[in-house]
Amino acid sequence: MEFPMGSTTEDDGFGICHRLERRNAGLQVPTVTDTRTIRVKFPRGSITYSVDSLDDDKLQRLFPAATRLLSIVRVSLKPGSEVTVEGYGLPFANPGHPSEGWLNKLEPIVGDKTLVDILMQRDFTFIVHKPSHVLRRDWNEDQLPPPFSYPYGTLHDWDMERFDNLIKNNKGHQFWPAWTFDDQNSHTAALVQSQIQDVRWLCHAAEQIAEQRFLARFVTTKEDENAGGDELSSFAIISLTGEFLNHYDAPLRHLIRDQFLTVELYNKPEDEGHATSLDARIVAHPTEIEPPLKNFRPAGKDELILQVRNTEGSDHSRAPIFGNWIALRFSPNLNETKRKVDAVCSLQSGRRPSNLLALDAPKLDNYPTGTCTPANELEFRMSLHRALVLGSGFWSVLRDFKPLSVSSPATVVLPCVPDVNLLDIRDATFMDALMMEILPTDRDRFRQYFSKRALGLGLMTAGPGFGKTTALSVATLGMGETLGPIFASAPTHVAVNTFAARLYAISSSLVNRYNKDKKEKDHVRRKLVVRGYDDEEYEAFQSLLRDPKETDDATSDPWKRPGRWNLHLSKTHWLLMCLRSRAVPSMHPCDSIAIHRLQRQVDKDSKLVRLRRVASGTISWEEYANGKMVDKNVIEALFRRILEAADIVCTTPAQSCGKFYRNWKKTKARGFAVDEAANMTRPDLYSLWGNTMMPCILAGDEKQLPPAVISLDEKDSQGNAINRLGRDAKISPLEFFQGLGMPVYRLRTQLRMAHGLFDLSKRFIYPDVDCTYGPGCSIELDAHRIGRDIEFFVLAKYPQLNAAPTGSLQPIFIHCEGSHCHTDPITKSKSNRDQVIVALDFILGFISSTARRVQPSQIIIITPYTANMHVIEEIRKRPKYASLASMKPAKTISSFQGQESDIVVAIMATTKQSGPGMTTDEHQLNVMLSRHRSGLIIVGDIYVTGRLGDERNNGRRQVQVGRDKFQVRGTNREVSWVSATVLRSVHQTLWDNKRVNMI
Repeated sequence: MEFPMGSTTEDDGFGICHRLERRNAGLQVPTVTDTRTIRVKFPRGSITYSVDSLDDDKLQRLFPAATRLLSIVRVSLKPGSEVTVEGYGLPFANPGHPSEGWLNKLEPIVGDKTLVDILMQRDFTFIVHKPSHVLRRDWNEDQLPPPFSYPYGTLHDWDMERFDNLIKNNKGHQFWPAWTFDDQNSHTAALVQSQIQDVRWLCHAAEQIAEQRFLARFVTTKEDENAGGDELSSFAIISLTGEFLNHYDAPLRHLIRDQFLTVELYNKPEDEGHATSLDARIVAHPTEIEPPLKNFRPAGKDELILQVRNTEGSDHSRAPIFGNWIALRFSPNLNETKRKVDAVCSLQSGRRPSNLLALDAPKLDNYPTGTCTPANELEFRMSLHRALVLGSGFWSVLRDFKPLSVSSPATVVLPCVPDVNLLDIRDATFMDALMMEILPTDRDRFRQYFSKRALGLGLMTAGPGFGKTTALSVATLGMGETLGPIFASAPTHVAVNTFAARLYAISSSLVNRYNKDKKEKDHVRRKLVVRGYDDEEYEAFQSLLRDPKETDDATSDPWKRPGRWNLHLSKTHWLLMCLRSRAVPSMHPCDSIAIHRLQRQVDKDSKLVRLRRVASGTISWEEYANGKMVDKNVIEALFRRILEAADIVCTTPAQSCGKFYRNWKKTKARGFAVDEAANMTRPDLYSLWGNTMMPCILAGDEKQLPPAVISLDEKDSQGNAINRLGRDAKISPLEFFQGLGMPVYRLRTQLRMAHGLFDLSKRFIYPDVDCTYGPGCSIELDAHRIGRDIEFFVLAKYPQLNAAPTGSLQPIFIHCEGSHCHTDPITKSKSNRDQVIVALDFILGFISSTARRVQPSQIIIITPYTANMHVIEEIRKRPKYASLASMKPAKTISSFQGQESDIVVAIMATTKQSGPGMTTDEHQLNVMLSRHRSGLIIVGDIYVTGRLGDERNNGRRQVQVGRDKFQVRGTNREVSWVSATVLRSVHQTLWDNKRVNMI
């Protein structure tokens, strides 16, 4: 049954809804819809039915437009059976149309029959526009395939032996991804196996690789200095055999991405026990080692180079010796997988509630009144949560709802899921001040959307540059003002840092606006936003006491994964502020009362006098270290007090389950907010959010990078899919809830990019979003002067190019004819030195043309491939490019998601000989096309997808953009036909606009 949605629901603040449609290679994707569908399924083997011609003239006259014979089908349910209903209870809006009453209030549809009466009847009659003999043939249960079920049993809790047996005994093709699940077991099986199968094959490969013995030679740097730190280290050059590389090609590619491993040294290859075990890390580009290596020649294609940490007391005499046997021990992280598996299993019936505050959760609107017990309401919430993740609607929960009233134990059927007001702010002045952070054209619909959230679940989507993180921060602060403490998260550390910083910045702006012209007693305070970290917090604190200037490198350790800890808003940040450290700004009068109170208490604590003095610079670190230092337990107790006082805690999902933040999440958090939710896995969200249907807002862009699945397209030697549930793992929670049909709040105004620079993305990636450029996008603004500069430079340097249309800027493509693409034999990552040099020369020339008014720091280079990123950094060290030293290090496209720069130079690295490779991925391409503010330069091979326009194509048929196939030659000259993609459409558009320069 389909019901029409209102035509103005998005503008009215209800949101936009989606339905699933088959698109790419038959896969379903959420697509904007204007109808709400309720699907009724009859139970197989539990019905009786008859098919007859419709001979009743009275009924025939009801269908005057029928062009064929009509049939009447009568279906009856057998005793004890019932229909399955999908799509029931979802939010619906169509003001003025009777369907709104039918779905939202269960008003009669015909006579006194409501929607529930129709769904719960035992006998059904249908008039079908098809002859009866054809219908009898087609409507035959015997022709259906057997019912589908996953072959993984009903036990899904963590048990590696059981998992291994299930995987071993159930090999085969990859399953189609499921957007709905018939029951909890199917949901649990699919998501648990999607995580287990993604990593377990790597574990087995790592164990087998550890049994191999390789001959290694050890070298040191030329000056016998240590590279990358103060600790003793040497370098091992390991020769890998072709047989080994062929056998472990796929797993090795993934294992070495981790960079860190352990090496075991043996005196003889046949020895059972190793002589010593040392930490090591992979050196992807040995030419970058400073100082250079002694006795080093360029690595052969089958050589692996490791930097090995020599611990104190180890046998350093091995370093220059050539006759060493070595084993490589990789350690895939199963702890992360277990966390996700446990989270999925927590959504099964009978599991304990994850959030203790669910017993005091926010009020549910549209909810029957009566005397209720908190325990019963909690069970209702958990049932709604379980139904939500099945993706089939809420019929099973809402049809058997018990009012929980002492006087009325009978069940009733609810028409739709309850709402939660996430913006229930009584202070109108405060609400108006908060709404000033939202565009004037969006304020009414923003307030309406978040004031009536079905299940307390908000979904927000936006393309790049639309202010998504800002809008999410406003919603989060409003939710915090309504409910209390909020747990904020994102899938990566960089995204969490950005979210935390934006929350604090907007809270500060809001407080300044609200307090203006008010008496001090009426002032409000900034939220205490804490960016949470783990064990490295104490180390960072001590480091900043030692040297307050080392704010960006406080926890640097070459033997740890980089890029995690950041000072801003960390517990270290707030504690140093209480201690009046020079490493952080002074405390603001409007900062949280709790943090001011802590500072006063620290000031009065005689045991902390020396700590205050070293933090403020009154005494040196040496003087402090030579006297009585404050015990670590005292510092960590102060950290805990900061955490306890926090209004908003920001961590990754993994950190939220760790020892430092798990308790805060369970006992204090009254709501959750997630940025970049389209890049997060569903098990990750479950581990953060729990199972008690607490209010939650998810924001992201499903058109950018999806969750990472390392085994997505991998197969074993027999052609079986390594991860049979890999496609399920790619569906993010944001996209899944879109597919269910939950209303979505969309941002529709481009705020960052200069006018014209979003056109390619709008045309090929976001065609269904009616978006406009905001006032800050005018190219005449000083903020976009650099964009005008680069347009002037390009037109002067390449006069054959067309100028961008008046009032706009456009991307430029620099085609590198004859460039060579190198593919690493181990990692399969691509690099292209020719394109890198062209790009760096272009940047150098552009900056020189502005008399250095434009700074290199305003430009960033991004590339799809890690190998090319290292080549960029290697070539940048040449004296010729010394003036570009202030330009930030090059980034891969995936690592630069969520970040931006004035000018972006994207180096594709691929050629028509190598084929387009991963640059055909629309998500990667979208990120590449959207990181700039004022200019985008693409350096690559314009013919990577074949000839364009009216050019000759070597006798081959012309490729029609977006529809046909184009021919690609691989590195071994193998020929394949690949479907035309957005990449080709982008190339064709730039070609047609004469924005391609040939070099």
